[in-house]
Amino acid sequence: MTRVVVVGAGYVGLTLGVAAATVGHEVKFVDTNVEIVTKLNSRQATFYERGLQEALDKYFGTAGPIAFHTIADLMRGAELTETIFVVSLGTPVGKDHTADLTPITNVVGELVQWMGANDLLVLRSTVAVGTSRKLLDTIKNLEHISFCPERTIEGKALEELFTLPQVISGNSDQARAQAKTFLDPSPVISSKRAHWRRPS
Repeated sequence: MTRVVVVGAGYVGLTLGVAAATVGHEVKFVDTNVEIVTKLNSRQATFYERGLQEALDKYFGTAGPIAFHTIADLMRGAELTETIFVVSLGTPVGKDHTADLTPITNVVGELVQWMGANDLLVLRSTVAVGTSRKLLDTIKNLEHISFCPERTIEGKALEELFTLPQVISGNSDQARAQAKTFLDPSPVISSKRAHWRRPS
């Protein structure tokens, strides 16, 4: 079991985090939206998605918070254990018709302060080609990053996370291997068809 921290508990982040919990990962969420954090800590789905509320009830227990307002609130006092940090923030389009990556850059810059040598950053946001390289060039101490773009549609995310092949990239062998293991924990991993298997 790996600890997974999902930064951005909107549609993409919450469904991915809940799906990760169903295959045995320990999942926590970070979101600046007070209402989202409050609802998740009460184990309430923040939007309708088939199976989402049932999964929150079944896989997240009732003890302790699962969502936090800041990364520091979550990480302060946490055990040093291998962690996969998933960034699933929105990328608003600016006046120049390009995506504003400032929120992602700021979050990644904060995350590296908490990341160890065996931790992985998974970029799940919709971003332009070259974004991972730009983050590596501008943020010191970012060692392992994997870009795994989101591919699900609303209403079927929890189903498609278990059936659609995942696109996986990484800046290092370690990053690629960790991302593959995260998205397909079964013993046999295909780089062309990696996706979660439901536990038997």
